[in-house]
Order: sequence, then C-alpha cells, then structure tokens
Amino acid sequence: MLKRLALSLLMCVGLLPFWSISAQEAVYSSGVTDGNLYLYTPAETIQLTQDGQGNFGGIARYGNVVAFSRMDSDGVQNLWISVDGKTPFVLVSDLDAFYPFAFTPEGNLLFATNTAAVNDSQFITDVLTIAPEAGAAPQLIGQIDSTIAMIGGCGGGSPLPTDWQYWNEAGFGGRHHTLAQTPFGIVYTLDCTGGRTALLNLETNAMTQLGVNFGNVALSPDQAHLVGTVFDSSTPEIPKKLAVVDLQTTEFRLIETEATPDQVVWSPDADAIFYTVYEALPESVPMTEVEQEALTPFFGAGEGAFVGFPLYQVQIRRYDLATNADDLSYTAPEDVASIGRLFVVDEGKLIFSQIPNLQNWIAAIAAGQIDLSSTEDTTAQQLATVPVQVLQLDLDTGELTEIGEGINLFTPAP
Repeated sequence: MLKRLALSLLMCVGLLPFWSISAQEAVYSSGVTDGNLYLYTPAETIQLTQDGQGNFGGIARYGNVVAFSRMDSDGVQNLWISVDGKTPFVLVSDLDAFYPFAFTPEGNLLFATNTAAVNDSQFITDVLTIAPEAGAAPQLIGQIDSTIAMIGGCGGGSPLPTDWQYWNEAGFGGRHHTLAQTPFGIVYTLDCTGGRTALLNLETNAMTQLGVNFGNVALSPDQAHLVGTVFDSSTPEIPKKLAVVDLQTTEFRLIETEATPDQVVWSPDADAIFYTVYEALPESVPMTEVEQEALTPFFGAGEGAFVGFPLYQVQIRRYDLATNADDLSYTAPEDVASIGRLFVVDEGKLIFSQIPNLQNWIAAIAAGQIDLSSTEDTTAQQLATVPVQVLQLDLDTGELTEIGEGINLFTPAP
C-alpha cells in the first residue's frame, strides 16, 4: 500500500477539498485503501476504520485531529473525528451532502446541515461550527441560500472506471463543491455542477456571486483570494480559463494560460498557481482486434462505428502571478488518464494522485475476467484495473517518487 512516505509532508495547501492549515507537531497523512481509512506517520500505519465499506467524502486534519465525512448504510452523511489516531467517533450526524466540511483557522469544524427550511420558495441552509471534541455543541454562524443547489441538472454518469476514479478524487465531473470560512464571509458553491461560487457576508447577510461561471475554487493561504476556473457548460466549445478573485473587493481577474486548466492549487506563498491539464488527444488507447471485438457490443454505435477510447495529455504547470510565466512542471506518460488531487508541499515539492488509462480494463474484459453484461455489481473489479497512484514530484530535480498505489483521497499532513 504505502511504499514511501516522505518526511517533507509537514506543510501543504490542499486541493479538493481546499483547506489552508497551519503546521502542527503531529505528522498524519491519510488515505483510503480497500474501503478503509488509514493514517500514515513516519513511525507507523494506523487503520482507523475496520469495516471496508468505503463511502468516504472529505478528509481533513488540524493538529492531532483527523476529520472525515462518511455515508452510512441508510444514506446519512456523518462527520467523524479521530484524536491522536484513536478510534473515530461521530461528531455530527446528518450533514448536508452537497456541502463539504472544513476546518476553520481556529481549528473548529465548519459544516452545513442536511435540512433546508423553505422560505418564500427559497431554500435556506444553516451553516454551523463545532469544536472537534466529544459532547461539543454546534454554533449557528449563518444561513445560505441553497435554492439553486436544490434544482436538478446534475444527473448523468459514465461507464468508464477512469472517470469514476477521477470524479472520486476531484469531484463529480471533475469539479468539487466548496464551503469555507474567510475573514470576508463564507465562500460556498452555488450549484450542483460546482460551476458557480458565492460569498456570504456574515455581518450584512448579503450574498455576492463571484465572477461568472467561476467554480472549482481553491482558497489562498491567507484566505483573501480564490483561484478557480471559468467554464460555461452551455458553450463547451470555449475552453476553461483560469481566474482569481479578491474576496475583499470581489475584483475578478481572468488569466490566459498556455494550456486549458483543470484542477488548481496555490503555491504556499500565493505568488504562483499550479494547475493540471486534462485534454483528450486525437489518438486512441491501443487495442487488439480481439479487444475491440470484445468491447464493440457495449460501446459500438452501429456497424463498424466503434473507434475506441481517447488518450489524454496530462500535465502539471506553474503560472507565476507576477511575471505571467507559464512553465511546465510535469508531463505524464501516455498510459495516464488524469490527475485527481494536487498538493503543494513547501515550494519545492508537489504531491498528486494519478489515474491510469483503460489498458488493463480493456484487457480484463477481453480475457473474460470482467463481464459487463453481468447482473452482478462489477464496480470493484473494474476499479481494480485503474488503481490510483500517489506520487511526489521534486520541482528542483524533477525526481518522481511513488508514495503508494491503490490509495484514494490521499491527504498529506499539513
């Protein structure tokens, strides 16, 4: 599982979800393998859950506290915490699954309730904080208009396990939701696609939509700016753009980049932005005649119409906000489908999760190891053909180190 955990995982700014957390003494990184949550320290690996049921949402850490959300067998989203690596317990029941949770700068947990009160055809959702300790009482700090979030339009899916892994790592459709407390109010996602973002002023209760079609955001380390992407699903021929918003003035800055941005994260001193690239290429995943024959009944569109699955250009780039330099930091090999999570570990190292392309999945179907026509659930078998790999990149030397394989939602210690 975990091949190497570098001791340099002492500080990071996380992507997806986005938290900016000060360095603490304990060193706990975390991730999900075979449906269970683990903590990784330089001395040991600690298994926090024992049932292998999965259904994990966000994972975050502050000091010696690890928090995670998880859906139970009744479909209820709960917020759990573990202190000092000990047995986790439920801190809050029935979270609103639309909004993530996050640590506040003071170390409390910010979350939204699952019940939205209807007021003049508006849905109003409570936002609360709670201390991460047994018996703590939640405190209401504000209410957000969640009307748009209640509207449908987020249906759909994919038959490909590469997409399932990518969405699990990066958010459905590659765009996550946000809920974060800043000195200027609560930043939150407006719609189910993660494509719009708002700021609620807690003093005036005024809501301001930030930019236009501005989503998939990351909060800067000083909590004064957001970086995200601008994307309008009604005009998909126009590629996504990188953008920055000043939360104090709500000034919106559109940034021209060398490539189309996907996932984004700040550098620790906020002088640069790292972004991933995820673009389909004209070439397809190589397939033998036997493999194409095995896949055609499921993905063919008529007589000889099945052409295959695309390869992707997958990169990490660094955009300097002062000089506008846009430099390539990493290019993945062609058997990689996407990058899911991205973290900056000090100024010299990146940690990211990487999803392989469909080669092994195609081979398993052709060999009869996976039957797509089966009435049984083959999700686990299909996901096993595209295990998430967690890597560390040294930006100074270009050295690439594998942290582990088969780890979902890997979250380095801040």
